[in-house]
Formats: sequence, structure tokens, C-alpha cells
Amino acid sequence: MATITVSAGLDKAVADFKAIFAANPPLVTNGQFQIQQATFKAVVKVVEDEFATINPVDSDLRSDFNDYKDSFTDPDAAARVLKTIKRKKLEAAFPETFKVFSPDPGATPQWAAGLWNGLWATGGISAAPMISRPTAAKVLAARNREVSACHDTAFSIARKFLLAKKSSAKPSKKAYSAGQMAGAALRTSGDRQTVIYNPTAFGAEIGKLRASMLDGYIYVVGALSGLNHTNVGMAFPNPEHWLVVFAQEGDTFVFWDSDLGTADISDLPTWGPGFGLLFARNNHFSTAVDSPDFDDLDSDGNHLNNTARHRYQVYLASPLS
Repeated sequence: MATITVSAGLDKAVADFKAIFAANPPLVTNGQFQIQQATFKAVVKVVEDEFATINPVDSDLRSDFNDYKDSFTDPDAAARVLKTIKRKKLEAAFPETFKVFSPDPGATPQWAAGLWNGLWATGGISAAPMISRPTAAKVLAARNREVSACHDTAFSIARKFLLAKKSSAKPSKKAYSAGQMAGAALRTSGDRQTVIYNPTAFGAEIGKLRASMLDGYIYVVGALSGLNHTNVGMAFPNPEHWLVVFAQEGDTFVFWDSDLGTADISDLPTWGPGFGLLFARNNHFSTAVDSPDFDDLDSDGNHLNNTARHRYQVYLASPLS
């Protein structure tokens, strides 16, 4: 198993990226699931505050609520809490908990979109969302808005990063960009797909990407996620996931991933969730350190070594400055 190590320069790049968002760290640490996480935490606080005033708390209600905390994106988990409250006639004893798990007409797509736009549709470092009357239904409404928001979140965080840096130095050359890097195509073998490139063009285009980053550009890149390019219904060459690449050194590139749980490298504990590495090696532009690492995956497309790392294969490069 190859150990993942990075230079002091790449370590500093990650620290500097985090520092840019010091006014609202959850923009980085919660990624695309900002509203979902804020709403869930508010739900937990309401319920736990009420539980703290009642002794004893009904054991079935406590058990169902603990299960909900472990599976809060599952509508059935919330429904079980409400069912227990009604079955045991606990509405009067736990009025706030009853409200939290009751149907909420305010948990609409418009509610979630309004909060999302306040966070991500602006160039500044937005404040954390204020969640009024948190409910389990609003947690699900938030998730429905955010679950497919990796593209919009990636471009937004990249713009926020660049605006906050306020660098007076502007790139001197036109940036490299590509919809299909080095003639990228797919090769299928069983349930797995590999992005293949023209081997002659591959090295040259990685060189152009590096030169553009040295000139001051950062990149939002599109990737195949996991085992194959059909697992979320996106047709190649339309990327199914997006990453923000903001630092590089040699054949190694640092990215931020809005889906935080898929990037949390055990060999780099100070980086924390959301930060990962791409390597331009062995005619792959991917999260694989080497050829064995490229193939050594679980059934969800995660690397088995140096977890947590979801396998990404990059083939679209969009520059920003």
C-alpha cells in the first residue's frame, strides 16, 4: 500500500484555502449540504433541549430519535418518531418534538432554494443560514435541493475563493480549457469504466493545465465518479461530479470536493474532510496513486487504501481567475 505524502507547499495551500473561509468555515466543512446540516443540527437542538427538561424520557421515543439522528435523510426514520409519539399519546408531554416531526407546509422547494441562493448565489463569504422553525421535513427539503448541487457549489466556492483572495496579479495568458481532455473517451469492462486519453496528447495537456495554474488560474474540473459513468444517469461526456482544483506541484493536484465524505485522506489528517488529491500518472488523471490503487476499489467505487477516497477520473477542465 502506497503511503500518501505531500510537500509543505501543498499543505500550506490547503491551510490557505481554509483561511479564506474563516468567516464561515462550514462553507468548506459542510460543502454542498449546508442547509441540510444546519437544519438537522437545529432539529437536534430543539429535541434535546426538550428532552433535558423531562425525566424520564420515554424509552421508545428516545430510541427512535437516536435512530433518526443516525439516518436523518431517510423519511422513514422521521416517520417512526412521529408514529411513536402518536401511538403512545405523547403529544402533550413532548410538544416541541411533536412539532418537529409533524408535517410542515413550510418545507417547500422554494424555502430551500431561498436559503441556497443566499449562500451560494453571491460572491462574498456568506453567513451561515438562519433556520426558523426547524423540522424534519425541512431537513429533507434541503437535501432535495442540495443533493445534485455539486456543479453549482463547486463554481460558487471557486468564485468566492478568488474574490476573497483579491489578488492584484492577473493571469498573463489565455488559460487551457477542455471539454474532453486529450480526446478523453470511455472503455468499459464489466461494471467498471475507465477514462482513456490519447497518450501523446495527455502529457502535453497536463503540462498546459499546470502552466495555467502557475499563471494564476484555478479550475473546476468534471469527472467520472466511482466505478462507472452511469451510476447517476449522466451521459458521457457530461460530468457526473465536479471538483475545485486550486493547487498543484509536479504531477499532483489538490482539490476541494463539495461531497465531503468522499475525500478525507487518512494519511493527511490535518487536511480534514473535503480535500483530496489527483495524480496525472500512468495515463490516468485520477485519485489513484498508482496502477494497483486505480483498480483496488470497493463496490461503491471507493479506494480501499488511505481512506476515505472516492475514485474520480477527470476529463473536463474549466478555468477561473
